[in-house]
Amino acid sequence: MKKGVNDCKIVIPENAHIVEKTASEELQNYIEKSLSVRLSVVTENETSGKCIYVGHTEYAKKNNVLGKSKENWIIKMVDGSLVITGGVERGQRGIMYSAYHFLEDVVGVR
Repeated sequence: MKKGVNDCKIVIPENAHIVEKTASEELQNYIEKSLSVRLSVVTENETSGKCIYVGHTEYAKKNNVLGKSKENWIIKMVDGSLVITGGVERGQRGIMYSAYHFLEDVVGVR
């Protein structure tokens, strides 16, 4: 197991859009295949602390990590947590783009 990665959770908004759910599932599956660690996917009301926040979470909004167009993608560290989001509104494809960019550029998935 990877030190520190085991404690991490993938966090989605409480009423997540299908795009946010799909992005979190893709992250969960490919992180498990790459690192042999299965991260839990939980909603924001189920956790706190350092996590991977996916989509238009309250954490992203509170920290002003917001998309500026439908297709833009954002990967940003904020106070030890990773925010993976994009698009101006929930459900826009920028969220998926950011998940795939993270998997390719950081995790090494091809």
